Amino acid sequence: ILKSYQPPESQGFIGLVEAAGVSAAPCRHLLQQAARLLTFPDGPSVFLHDDLISARQVMLVNGECMLLDFEMAKFGHPLLDISRSLAGKFDRKAGTSTYVLKHLDAPASLAETYRRQLAALGGPVFTDSDWDQAIGAAIVFTSVINLGAQHCAPPRVMAKDGFQQTRKKVLERLRALIEDNRTFAPITAALEALTKGVVDTRR
Repeated sequence: ILKSYQPPESQGFIGLVEAAGVSAAPCRHLLQQAARLLTFPDGPSVFLHDDLISARQVMLVNGECMLLDFEMAKFGHPLLDISRSLAGKFDRKAGTSTYVLKHLDAPASLAETYRRQLAALGGPVFTDSDWDQAIGAAIVFTSVINLGAQHCAPPRVMAKDGFQQTRKKVLERLRALIEDNRTFAPITAALEALTKGVVDTRR
């Protein structure tokens, strides 16, 4: 279920890193680790909403949040819902051929709040280093999938602000979310170079 389109490296994140003149080897290694963690068949798997990107999927009833719209639901890694909420989703605007990048615009601290609540409810307790690796991997994985989604969109599809600008938004959002993540420091350094320059590939 988690298998997603993987664009050629020349058109994906690693291609952008190399075009910016940054050493791609550390980033490639971290991306491979993230993909293994998030898609390993024998890894943890839960029921995911997988579309928590706007307020319309949540309704407050008697002080409790109720989730709506489960048409995208699937089983997958437990951290994919929180990473989707933070990194967003490159998705088609209903009834059109226009794609937009949507996310909750939530602060990066939402992940730490999620971590504390998870532990308080009897879920797993993560060390700082384990949490950095797990949540960083989920956010990076989701962001790279967002980049890849642009490459498998049909030719007639357009991005609301143009593919180059949308790509820049994905990278800027990723940088903001992982800038304090020690495990993914090489990717943060690459993102700094990328977001300062012109981000351009096939589209």
